[in-house]
Amino acid sequence: MFALHQELVGLRRRHRWLHRARTEQLHLTNEQLVYRTAADGEALLVALNVAGEAATVPAAGELLAGSGTPRGAGLELPAHGWAVLAAG
Repeated sequence: MFALHQELVGLRRRHRWLHRARTEQLHLTNEQLVYRTAADGEALLVALNVAGEAATVPAAGELLAGSGTPRGAGLELPAHGWAVLAAG
């Protein structure tokens, strides 16, 4: 848990613009959510999967935190998984 906290704090420090960011929902189901947060010409995607099994969500970009496997135009998240991606 400590390592995860350090990873997320580091992500926040590398993206100081996040406190001014606006968030836009891109994909929502009962068990998955993908949203984009952006400001000052920069953006991140956050993908969440609360299902008990792996799921593929429509998200692409460089993986910055969490875990996921690119699958075509999407990202496969593990069960109860999440990922933060650099958005283009």
